[in-house]
Amino acid sequence: MVDRVAQDRNETEDYSMKNEMENGQEPQDNGEKPRCTAIILAAGSGSRMQSAVAKQFLPLKERPLIWYALHAVEESRIIDDCILVTAEQDIPYVREEIVQKYHFTKVNIITSGGAERYLSVGRALQLIADGRLKVPNEHGYVFIHDGARPFLTEKILEDTYA
Repeated sequence: MVDRVAQDRNETEDYSMKNEMENGQEPQDNGEKPRCTAIILAAGSGSRMQSAVAKQFLPLKERPLIWYALHAVEESRIIDDCILVTAEQDIPYVREEIVQKYHFTKVNIITSGGAERYLSVGRALQLIADGRLKVPNEHGYVFIHDGARPFLTEKILEDTYA
């Protein structure tokens, strides 16, 4: 009985790999590190703080709060690219005063967020599914982090990946 279960499992795995290859997809376990995309959410308005400036743009040690999350992503050996989700009206500011100013080269897409956090996440995931990244992430991992949380580190990303 055990041998038949093992045989069934092997047939299923072989079938899955065969289907992936026939569909032009890479098999999952090809020995290479899967692509890892970070989604940084920064579309909040700061309404609960009653601030004219969104929390993610407030300074912390002379840098905007969002800088710390983006810096961790940029320095990470795990993360390959990043989608930055912000409010529509903040896209030019984010592009010029954060991404370009601080040379965050892993930020591949800057897009507008939705009215709620889950809509912003959904929009970023749809961009990945649609193949909009410079290098598609078809079988990789996605890391989602709030841009107003400055304590993300490369070690946290590595530990999460492991």
